[in-house]
Amino acid sequence: PTFAPNGTRIAYERNGIIYVKTLSTGIESQITSGIRVSSYPDWTPHGSYLVYQDDRAPAPSSSYNIQIVDSTGLWIRSLSTNGGIYPSWSPGVTDVAYLDTGLPGLAVTSNTGVFQRRLTTNLGSRPTWSPDGSKIAFENLLDGELYSIFSSATNGNASGLTNLTNHTAFDAVPDWNPGSGNVIG
Repeated sequence: PTFAPNGTRIAYERNGIIYVKTLSTGIESQITSGIRVSSYPDWTPHGSYLVYQDDRAPAPSSSYNIQIVDSTGLWIRSLSTNGGIYPSWSPGVTDVAYLDTGLPGLAVTSNTGVFQRRLTTNLGSRPTWSPDGSKIAFENLLDGELYSIFSSATNGNASGLTNLTNHTAFDAVPDWNPGSGNVIG
């Protein structure tokens, strides 16, 4: 589940469908529908839209794409073309980072789906933006055994790749501390 930025609503997935609940009234609204599996919703910083991953192919085949929807579920647009999972809105609302499953690695696309840039090749999952939008933290599987947390500049320059948790523990699902700019995972 993910809270709207103003804390009045929460978006979540139940049985492959995205719902939004208004906390003051308890009213739940179904945002997605159909036989596809929708999951991993993330609010825009202003709370008007959600981005999520949507399975467009029936099981056992899986072909997730990144979708954007308004918070009422009336307007939906696809943002990815090669397939994608784990979407994350930028603080400035203009971009969405995600794991591109067609060309493995992290990618960033505009909120219109027109412009895309690669951040990594064959690395990264579960991206999350720094509070100022200058970096993205993500988990990465090392040596097929342990996940570590990395960060990268958002300009697509892989030379800025930094291992933030360089030890033998399992580190996954990073998030930024909004006050300090430090990453936890």
